Amino acid sequence: MAYCSANDSFTLLDSPEFFSTVLHTMGCLSIPVYVFGGYCILAKTPGDMHTVKFSLFNFHIWSCFVDIVLSLLTTPYMLGPLFAGIPLGILSLVGMDTAPQVYLVMAAEAGRLSSHLEQLAILVKYAPKLI
Repeated sequence: MAYCSANDSFTLLDSPEFFSTVLHTMGCLSIPVYVFGGYCILAKTPGDMHTVKFSLFNFHIWSCFVDIVLSLLTTPYMLGPLFAGIPLGILSLVGMDTAPQVYLVMAAEAGRLSSHLEQLAILVKYAPKLI
């Protein structure tokens, strides 16, 4: 088991500030990619895929929302072997408590999971019957 001692050295890469800065930068840079992906789904999807177009776009929106929530809005910083952490995101900077942020992350993940299950239901519905 590892213990921290007084002579341990910590670098910038170990700090929560670096973690937060990297995630916020990646979140901001990924927004144009999400918009382009949504455009491609809506405008460039072939006509023979019209049955899955809405489902695919729905999953894309939920996935983008989860990524934005985790990288920009809440930015959870998990602590070691414990099930503990602190939020470092924009919502913490404006003064939101931790409990609503946890609820937001759980609701976003539930939305993404339900969208994924919808895709699986459509896949089963239109899959060729194997007998």
